[in-house]
Amino acid sequence: MQHKNELYLESVKSTRTKLNHLKPMKKFFTFCFVALAALAAKAQVDVTFNVDMNGQTVSGNGVHLAGNFNDVNYDGIVENAAYVNWNPGDQPNPIVMTDGDGDGVYSVTLSLIPQIYQFKFINGNGWVGAEDVPAACQVEVNGNDNRFWLISGANTTESMTVCFANCAACGQKTVRFRVDMTQEASGINPAGVFLAGDFQGWNPATTQMFDPAYPLGNPSGTFEAIVNVGTASSLAYKFIHGNDWAFAEAVPNDCA
Repeated sequence: MQHKNELYLESVKSTRTKLNHLKPMKKFFTFCFVALAALAAKAQVDVTFNVDMNGQTVSGNGVHLAGNFNDVNYDGIVENAAYVNWNPGDQPNPIVMTDGDGDGVYSVTLSLIPQIYQFKFINGNGWVGAEDVPAACQVEVNGNDNRFWLISGANTTESMTVCFANCAACGQKTVRFRVDMTQEASGINPAGVFLAGDFQGWNPATTQMFDPAYPLGNPSGTFEAIVNVGTASSLAYKFIHGNDWAFAEAVPNDCA
């Protein structure tokens, strides 16, 4: 398709006055601190990672999750203090995944602030057991082969289930949608870029796309969404420059 779309499957007068002012100010700052702490706590999302290990020989050292969960942007500012960055299981405080019901699906739930995260599942407790992420769901189609996930904060909980070293749940398909937005003279709609199609009920506001190069680098202008489409063999879809049908693209006849 020779268009911008790419589709991939798989102050103080006296001491007394000063002290009198400090008391209410102390209360004020205490209130602000409590309010901010409450907001920060509210902003966190419970994110559940599930990886299906059926068909794999599970390591005696267990299954772990590693990613940029502590300092997401690598700028020295900790976003999620409960976790460390890129711990495959051989450092303190590893992220251990468990299979409580013995069905072969290993799970863990993290409380994370909304952000774009990169991660991998580890069969064992060292990088030798890291999964090989397919191109259709890695950060770069050819390059950085981490998984990535946008936690937008639109929901208080998020979850995903994939097969180890696969993009989708076992037996299902994943499609990587990509749209080049660099030719939009007005810039990117503050509402974002969205995708709608027959695989998600044609809802223009539920499937947000994002530039995986931001905020981890310079924005590329190419927005992406990786979608589980079940067992579908064909799809119909449109890109939305916003989150309402008023912002839907006009698809040329050549590729409609």
